[in-house]
Amino acid sequence: EISLEERYFVRSLLKRMIGMDILREEENRIVIGEVNPVKDVRSLLSRSFQAVGFLLEYLASVAEGVGRPEVISEVEEEVDKFRMALERAVHKALSFSSSSQELVGLEAFHSAQIMRFLERIADHVKAVADELPIEGDQATLLKLLRKACTIFKKCIRAYESEDIKLADELIEEKTVFRDEALSSELGEPLIAYHLSRIVDYVSDISELLIDEFVLKNIKAS
Repeated sequence: EISLEERYFVRSLLKRMIGMDILREEENRIVIGEVNPVKDVRSLLSRSFQAVGFLLEYLASVAEGVGRPEVISEVEEEVDKFRMALERAVHKALSFSSSSQELVGLEAFHSAQIMRFLERIADHVKAVADELPIEGDQATLLKLLRKACTIFKKCIRAYESEDIKLADELIEEKTVFRDEALSSELGEPLIAYHLSRIVDYVSDISELLIDEFVLKNIKAS
C-alpha cells in the first residue's frame, strides 16, 4: 500500500513536470499521465476528485498528529487552480456549442457545478485542519473523518463507473451522517458542522452525477 506521505511526494514532484498529473489513485497504484490543463474538462474533474479524496484521507492523518497541516493547505490551493482551469474550459465549451450540441453544453455546466462543490469540500477540509488539534473526543473525530472519507470514495466510484444506483445511495447517506455528526459527543460543534457540510456537498455532487448520467443515456438513444 502506498502511504499518504509517498502520495504527497509524488504530487510535489509532478508540480515541476508541466503537462503531467495524477489521473487515478488506488491503494497500491498511482496512475500518472499527460494532461491538457485547459481543454480537457473530464481530465480536470477526475484530477479534482482525486485531489479532494487525498485531502480527506490526509486530514485523518493530521488529526492523529502524524500528517503535516501545510500539506492540506498546498493541496487545497491545487484544487482552487483546477477550478479556475475547469471554468475556463467550460466557458469555451458553452461559448462554442450550437443548438445541436445542447447536451454537450449541459454536461459542461454540470461539470462546473460539480467542481464548485469539490472546491467547497476542500475548503471545509482546510477549515477542519485549522481547528486541530482538538480538546474533544479524538476517537469520535477519527471515526467521523473515516466515515466521511469512505462516503467520498463511493462518490469517486459513482463518478468513474457512472453508477446511478450508488449515486442515489449517497444522497440517502447525507441525513444519517449529518445526524451522527451533529449529535455526537465530539465536543467540537464547529468541526461537526464542517464535516456534515462535506457530506452535504457529496450528496449535491451525487444529484448532479445522476442528472449527467441520464443526459448521456438520452444522447446515446
